[in-house]
Amino acid sequence: MRSGRSLRLFHIGAVVALLLGACGGPAPTPTATAGTPLALLGTTWTLTELHGEPLMADTSITLAFTSGYLGGRMTCNQYGNGPDSGDFTATDAGDFQINLLAVTVQLCTEPAGLMEQEEAYITALQAAKHYAITGDVLALSDADGQVTLTYARQAGALPTPSE
Repeated sequence: MRSGRSLRLFHIGAVVALLLGACGGPAPTPTATAGTPLALLGTTWTLTELHGEPLMADTSITLAFTSGYLGGRMTCNQYGNGPDSGDFTATDAGDFQINLLAVTVQLCTEPAGLMEQEEAYITALQAAKHYAITGDVLALSDADGQVTLTYARQAGALPTPSE
């Protein structure tokens, strides 16, 4: 009997919450949707340098931007953000920030050092504060202005509007 009453109260509370939410107007748009520069929107990149060094042989890392979200693949794991994990912010002035990033947790033992490379990549990506696009090259830099990640535009990716 008591659990039935608790269940009814839960349902009533859920209905009230839904009604109040509906009265508040449309859901807020993610920060990045409103601020994602056209230069990044719809582009896909392949990492060429991590802290100024090329990636290990037979490994790859990608980064793709969509309206409000980013994500990519590493040799072993995938990463990204979205409605459940947060958004990113980028401005036409080159400011860049990832608020939260989700990463799959798979262990790959080959090639040796792969997991360390992926961890270093995620750390550098989360620390990125600025971006710049020069031709088909995307550079992400940290708060001190040091370029930590350098990418090449993937073939078939849309060019930036200024090209």
